[in-house]
Amino acid sequence: MTLKHSLSYAFLIAFLATSCAAYNSSSQDDSVYTETVIETGGDPNFAAAFSIVQAQCASCHSHSSWNNLNSNALWLASGYVIKGQASNSVLIQKTFQNGTGNMPPSNTLNSADFNTLKTWINNIP
Repeated sequence: MTLKHSLSYAFLIAFLATSCAAYNSSSQDDSVYTETVIETGGDPNFAAAFSIVQAQCASCHSHSSWNNLNSNALWLASGYVIKGQASNSVLIQKTFQNGTGNMPPSNTLNSADFNTLKTWINNIP
């Protein structure tokens, strides 16, 4: 092996050894590296609605990947919301605030959060 190859391998090993050093799976670094990126697409209502869904729904609905529904397009494609039709959207129909729903089970969705969700759905660009 030539000196040039030895230096190349040494550099590669050093690079690989240090490139993963910032992530420590046994620490709280996981939250930094797995943060959900919100794609608002210019919708001023989406971030507020998404934070409500994260706080009130996603912990129980993680099986349906609600944490990954990070844009209007994905919510529309999921069938949980219908653009401009909050009252016909499953997300709204299933809430206690709607009068007939049963979500969240703890009944902690307050009227301000409920109205934020409705405003978002009714005004999706």
